[in-house]
Amino acid sequence: MDNIVVNVKGSLTQNGQMEETEFLTTGSLKVRDGNKILSYMGASGGEDFTEITLAQGTVVLKKQENNSQDAAIVVLKEKQIYSSFYATPMGMVAVQVYPTLIHIQETENQGNIELEYVTNIADTQAVNRLQLVYSQQQ
Repeated sequence: MDNIVVNVKGSLTQNGQMEETEFLTTGSLKVRDGNKILSYMGASGGEDFTEITLAQGTVVLKKQENNSQDAAIVVLKEKQIYSSFYATPMGMVAVQVYPTLIHIQETENQGNIELEYVTNIADTQAVNRLQLVYSQQQ
């Protein structure tokens, strides 16, 4: 399955405020070294690009933002904390990610990926939720 249609629903809850997004886009699904790699353009198009790798109980999210040479990378493995550092204009920032839900359901021509994870970035906590429903493009 190469060309797919992806329905993306996401939310970010921080300090009691929730931001939600939903959009429909196209992308691709490939298999490399036994791992599935789902990639799609973001809501704003251009260089807003997301790649999700499904590898033996681990989900790797890689997000390339507009006009940025660096990509944000998050590794999600159920009930395991992921720690990293990101360079920002204000200096290095510590990041911790704790996955609370990783649910992947797939059939031959379609799939559903649900992720929920808590991020702690520079002592600010947020709950991120992402649901992707994809199917082979007709």
